[in-house]
Amino acid sequence: YCDLGASTGGFTDCLLQRGAKSVVCVDVGESLLAPSLASDPRVVVMDNTNARYLKKADLPFPVDGVVSDLSFISLSLVLPAVRDILPEGGKAFVLFKPQFECGGKGLQKRGILPVSRHAALLDVFYDTASALSLSPQKIVNAPLRPQKNVEYVVLLQRGGEAIPKYRFLAQAARLL
Repeated sequence: YCDLGASTGGFTDCLLQRGAKSVVCVDVGESLLAPSLASDPRVVVMDNTNARYLKKADLPFPVDGVVSDLSFISLSLVLPAVRDILPEGGKAFVLFKPQFECGGKGLQKRGILPVSRHAALLDVFYDTASALSLSPQKIVNAPLRPQKNVEYVVLLQRGGEAIPKYRFLAQAARLL
């Protein structure tokens, strides 16, 4: 697997606990990964690496899947890299954060984006992913936290058939 925006390693830890043989941890920051994960022989750390420009050739070995939890960048800007590193049929579990997809427009106090703006952003995301042959398969809520933005986990698959956009958006709407 490849963990984009690995930070302290929450997704990496989950992957390893569930049997991942190896995880490449990519982060634009430096020395953020929990020491216990950074020293794990199954983990390869790629600090100071911008996921937006990542290519398959940059990775130490091919990966089967991708997870991502990126902040302060639109996920749509990173999707070309996700497509490049995923094999055909490979899956990506990406955290969709509307507050970083809106370009700063409509943010309220503490950076909260009203849920009324989410559908339009998810619509654009669906089109962007589909155009890159990253087929949206499912969308679910990330755990809800009081006074925080509603975020979503989206399952993408390279190639294959996407669920219809109306169903994708309906799944998201039911979550609110």
